[in-house]
Amino acid sequence: MKNEAIVLNNKLFMKEIITGTTDEHNVAMELKNLFQEHGADQVFLEHVNVMTWYEKECFLEIGGQRIKCYSLPYTLTDDVEASIVFANYYGDRISLDNDPHGKVVVIPFPSDPDDAKFVLLKLYSAGALAVVFYDILPGRYRRIVVTGVEGFPFNYGAPPPIPAVSITKEDYLKLFMRRTDRVRIFINTRVDHGRYGYNVIAVYNGSKDHEIIYSVHHDHWFTGFSDDLIGLEIILKFSKKLRRLNNRKYTTILISFTAEESGAPGYRGWYWIWGSRKYLENRFVKSDLDNILLNINLDALFTSKVHVSFNLFLHGIVRELVDRGVIDSSLLEKEQPYFDSFSFALYGIPSITLHTFHELRVNYHTNLDDGREIDPKLEPFMISLLELLHRIINDKSINEIYSFRFLKERFSINPGIDLPLETRVLFRKLADLYNIKSKLDLNKFVKSFNRNFLKPIATYKINGSFETQLLPEIMIAMDVLKKIYDLNIKSEVIYSPGNENRIFEINLITKQGQRVNEEIIRALYEYIRLSSIKYLDLFNRIMGSTLRK
Repeated sequence: MKNEAIVLNNKLFMKEIITGTTDEHNVAMELKNLFQEHGADQVFLEHVNVMTWYEKECFLEIGGQRIKCYSLPYTLTDDVEASIVFANYYGDRISLDNDPHGKVVVIPFPSDPDDAKFVLLKLYSAGALAVVFYDILPGRYRRIVVTGVEGFPFNYGAPPPIPAVSITKEDYLKLFMRRTDRVRIFINTRVDHGRYGYNVIAVYNGSKDHEIIYSVHHDHWFTGFSDDLIGLEIILKFSKKLRRLNNRKYTTILISFTAEESGAPGYRGWYWIWGSRKYLENRFVKSDLDNILLNINLDALFTSKVHVSFNLFLHGIVRELVDRGVIDSSLLEKEQPYFDSFSFALYGIPSITLHTFHELRVNYHTNLDDGREIDPKLEPFMISLLELLHRIINDKSINEIYSFRFLKERFSINPGIDLPLETRVLFRKLADLYNIKSKLDLNKFVKSFNRNFLKPIATYKINGSFETQLLPEIMIAMDVLKKIYDLNIKSEVIYSPGNENRIFEINLITKQGQRVNEEIIRALYEYIRLSSIKYLDLFNRIMGSTLRK
């Protein structure tokens, strides 16, 4: 694999590539040249306005000793000196060995490193001056973006209110040995607003105008071998084969996105997948989304046991991979909001993401994501998988690409609780879609349905959830009702990230044998009923615009 590498032995790529930098521009130009060499019919760069954050220097000083650190994006330039407080986790709570007010808190990264922001904001609220994160495994520095807003809004944000840095476990032990000393944290970073990143877009014409888009991203923290250099390598090798593949019914577009890891202007809370969001936004403004049938995205690839995160309308394609023994059914997942594929979901376009995000987590965004532990079976497996997907998709009509079976299976079952009439009507209409599929403009219907019925949901806390859900207002409230009847409910606030609406909140705690207030059940029932009315209205509008005359 090493001898045949395209980008994996290229010095342009094998270093930290941050959106909007000269290094990224050089990478984009090289990718453009490579796609042209591989026979693409068109290759062009799309400029994307980005915010560029990068680090110039980071170190700690304690007891006359200097310790290397890496600042967490978007930490600003700072110079802090204070006493140390050590902390750890107790479930979703932080346990401190002393009052953190006016001090530097040293704490491990949470089990989900992306929760670092919630840790930082909690410690800031408790009066901490800075946070030093370390990994529980040795030798690792880690970059995780932190911002100054609790949620993940699309359109606003703020820089982190206090500095945050990463050190190795070995250096944490040095701090612990000198825990009575004061520590100095020096950080020099730069933020440039109004820079440009580059989406690299290669087009391979098919006999039809409808498009299948394959995507990766070329920006990365540290070496970023699995996230996402190996994906880029795979896409480039796939591009060399495309000219020789006989069946190209649909136009194939290969895109390497910028600003997947960071770069959304103004420190926006939803800082990631900015390059792909702008790509879709630009096409939306031009009324140029109708031809996109689906997206296949590659990200965070580490082992050959590849997970498939997919939109349920693509269940038929994914099922075919399982039936052929290519993918294990235990590795199937619903659509995730972490990947560039979710930018397509925001516009209703169904996607498949091929990833090993869970297995990569130990090296996720660390200096050890450098290919040393990569599965040698991964690259050949992925290239053959993409070729198979290409054949499966191009052998199908649009009607055959989209599967409605999940609607029948999901909404025909008895939910186990009494539901409002409006909810039962909605579920029956959704289940019946399977029987009238042939009467619909499927491309238009699928996009409208996804755009209106599929939403991200999250609980903003350490070890919280972050996923996508169909009809979240109804399904979450139904789940709470079931738990109330089972006397098994906890307090919960659930948000819809991006627009930041609270879609559900309950503060009821019950114990075994305690009678639940009937008013709460009635309120939940009414909430489900009103939510169902809203979705019925949306459903009727979608049907009115997508039923064939």
